[in-house]
Amino acid sequence: MNNQNVSLTNTLEMKNNEKIYRELSKQFTDQEIVEGYVFPADLDELEKETIEAEFRALRLKALKESTEEQKQASS
Repeated sequence: MNNQNVSLTNTLEMKNNEKIYRELSKQFTDQEIVEGYVFPADLDELEKETIEAEFRALRLKALKESTEEQKQASS
């Protein structure tokens, strides 16, 4: 992928991330958004595995529901 394509892909991803943030910020505070996306360091192994499994399931669901354009932009 050349630099121009990388730049375009990064720009599209940033716009998508901004849209997601705007939607989340309607329902949650910045602190709640961060806590939802960053794993606390003081979790035990079972808690980490549970959270990671939930995250993977959500990520797979998002990938299955993404449009062809979104898939191309993320590759």
